[in-house]
Amino acid sequence: RDLSTKDISISDNKKCKTLCKIAGETEYIEVLDAYERGDKFYLYTGRGPSSEALHLGHLIPFMFTKYLQEAFKVPLVIQLTDDEKCMWKNLSVEESQRLARENAKDIIACGFDVTKTFIFSDFDYVGGAFYKNMLKVAKCVTLNKAMGIFGFSGEDHIGKLSFPPVQACLSVPAVPSFPSSFPHLFPGKDKLRCLIPCAIDQCRGSGAERWGRW
Repeated sequence: RDLSTKDISISDNKKCKTLCKIAGETEYIEVLDAYERGDKFYLYTGRGPSSEALHLGHLIPFMFTKYLQEAFKVPLVIQLTDDEKCMWKNLSVEESQRLARENAKDIIACGFDVTKTFIFSDFDYVGGAFYKNMLKVAKCVTLNKAMGIFGFSGEDHIGKLSFPPVQACLSVPAVPSFPSSFPHLFPGKDKLRCLIPCAIDQCRGSGAERWGRW
């Protein structure tokens, strides 16, 4: 049935936990348990802008993310990986940035809480604390592991090899799932949990909780 915001409140989330157990979403249950104890968390999701507009399949994860933001009243970080599409889709830097701006319009139209939502493109934001975390993650992943996950070959350019730490992907931790990547949003909250709603072909996890501290 259609779940309303009240179905996921602190006082009545047994239905939601049951649904999560059926779906195998054990980490989501952990976040719900922590939320009941008063622990805070934030949401992280994103979009790789490779087309002019988002179709329904692209929008479903954002619609679910909006529901979670409304239900829990938590901050949300949305990453536009325009640099990724520049490298993987053979797009120019300028075209990748243009598509990111167009896709951002569709994402904004979903109706996220503007006071709790931060949308950024990699080309514009990566640097500072975010870049420091990228390097820390990169040092934890061997070339053999990266090649095994992504199937890199000797014909791939080195730009592809450098990208995995930037975004959530399989067994490589996502830098945006670490609150220290956003010191202007979460100052002094380095242990804040992160929940990542995403499409079925992407990873799921709770960021810093799973990967620990460096």
